[in-house]
Amino acid sequence: MSKGSELIALARSKAGQWRYTNDYPDRMYPEEYGGTDCSGFVRWCYAQFGYDVGTWTGDESYAGYEVARGHYPSEIPWDDMQPGDLILMTATYYDDYSFSHYLCHIELYCGGGTMIGHPGGYGPQEKWAQAWMQAYGCITWMVRRVFEGDDDVSAADVWSYKNESMNGKNDAYQLLTDIHTQLVRTDNAGWGTPAGHDIFGRINAIEQTVDKLKPTSQNVTVEVDYDKLANKVADVIYARMKQ
Repeated sequence: MSKGSELIALARSKAGQWRYTNDYPDRMYPEEYGGTDCSGFVRWCYAQFGYDVGTWTGDESYAGYEVARGHYPSEIPWDDMQPGDLILMTATYYDDYSFSHYLCHIELYCGGGTMIGHPGGYGPQEKWAQAWMQAYGCITWMVRRVFEGDDDVSAADVWSYKNESMNGKNDAYQLLTDIHTQLVRTDNAGWGTPAGHDIFGRINAIEQTVDKLKPTSQNVTVEVDYDKLANKVADVIYARMKQ
């Protein structure tokens, strides 16, 4: 089971148990006080896995990395989403993706077209995501990802891959350092530049670099899955370019 699926299983286990409150400190500690709100519930779920996604929607709109954004629920790429993804929304503020206002909401995507969160009453509650968001009147939404797929490697963890077995060299670590340097240079130039949008060229360059690092000897023990490494770095670049 992926980490995202485990998180959703935990969220479902709390269905209907906590009253809605945005009082402090109640919302921060639902197990102790018996109540929380939408952002407090998301915070609590991720905290059980050792992740700090923030304490309110304004903070949580920066957690992980952006998968997609838009205005109407019918535009959400449901097929590309994973359990545990954050769905931020508002029915009041058009084109404001900070979600830093009182009338903003957040839920956890469960998979299969449903989401779970605490919109009011006793919750959390699981519901059909698109239908509920349409009834809510959503005019601005964002999807963000904290967990990175079934292998549970987060985007941030990509930079910590190391390999000590190839003649004592940290080739994977050096590869990522070099790529990170290039990303910083592109950030400085701006992702809107032609160089910033040359995603396919960048992915191809990463894959070629990774191929050069693969050992040619059958006797070498490899501790790093370089194909996975290349895919993860490509995911990071792609996600950043869409922001």
